[in-house]
Amino acid sequence: MKTNILTGFRFFAAFIVVNYHYGNITGPPSVARGFLSSGPEMVTFFFVLSGFVMAVAYLKRKNFSVSDYWMARIARIAPVYYLAFVLGIFVFYSASDYKNNIIGVILNAVLLQSWVPPYPLSINGPGWSLSVEAFFYICFPAILIFLKKSKPNVLILMITAVALYLLSQLVLINLYNSPICVQFPSVGHDLVYFFPLSHFPSFYLGVAGGYLAMETEFHSSIKSNIFWSFGCLTWIIVIVCLLNNRGIINQIGGFDVALGTNFLAPIFLILILFSVSKNNALVWVFSSRPLIILGEASYGLYILQKPLHKLFSTYISPALSLNKTVEFYTFTVLLVIVSVAVYYLLELPSKRAIIRTWKGFKTSPLGMRFSLGNSPIESSVAASPRR
Repeated sequence: MKTNILTGFRFFAAFIVVNYHYGNITGPPSVARGFLSSGPEMVTFFFVLSGFVMAVAYLKRKNFSVSDYWMARIARIAPVYYLAFVLGIFVFYSASDYKNNIIGVILNAVLLQSWVPPYPLSINGPGWSLSVEAFFYICFPAILIFLKKSKPNVLILMITAVALYLLSQLVLINLYNSPICVQFPSVGHDLVYFFPLSHFPSFYLGVAGGYLAMETEFHSSIKSNIFWSFGCLTWIIVIVCLLNNRGIINQIGGFDVALGTNFLAPIFLILILFSVSKNNALVWVFSSRPLIILGEASYGLYILQKPLHKLFSTYISPALSLNKTVEFYTFTVLLVIVSVAVYYLLELPSKRAIIRTWKGFKTSPLGMRFSLGNSPIESSVAASPRR
């Protein structure tokens, strides 16, 4: 498998979220209007992608250390998340604002904001998805240990993932069309769009897809470059057309569908499965060095967008006197530059420092005393190697 293409996809998805919030680039309806404003749907893509990538990364490891896993997750998300958190406090904190008060600060600090309406969008709005991801990170070791020890049938695992997805849609569609979800903001809206359990089926579908990719030979069974390249390109067009014509889905069903809450998760999983084939010629396009850099920096692009936009609109935009379109592109260019700088100056060095410190602690007398590197969970997994 070639997963580099997914890094390039991450940048485009993050850009769409930024445009959804601040740009509203419309374009001709038949080309990109709905697609470029599909911010909530792109967050679903991130959740599916997270499950897929984590499954692929950890299923192929013979041993699994829970403590090392947690340090890797902390090193990955914490430095830039808390940078955005501090900036969010600086620009948004208000003791009289029911969202951005001390309760919002505490919930954001411990990544619990998505669990408690009306606080999912408090302090730094995009941070709600990291609160959801933190829940996925907590669940993942148990899922991984089950997969490694039980070796479930791929088809059965996919069926259970799809069944969980369908059950969640039944619940969410009913809730979305109920009186408690008639407006924003509301408790019902927060439960549908931001509550971690509402998004778990997206993550679990991604994990099941990763297991499918690792445990079967379906990618290598079809060696045609044309099949995988054409399939990937066609599926991208399908997604663009679907997001450009969202009303069709509601018309077909006869009721409103919350497209931003895991509804498109199976569609995104199919795109991912098409994309990662080593015989997909599009890999060489989306895996170019510039796109890889932008993809690696997309986390900063996503999580820093709100506080940086507030600073930009307060201190820079008034001095430039730009029209809305030029203002958005100027902000986006600056946001990309800052995100790349943050990736190289903060994210990478901090990640390496945290991992290095953790490895040093594990070999220290204190670390060896608590035996953090060889817990019973780790030993049980190590004793059950993959097929």
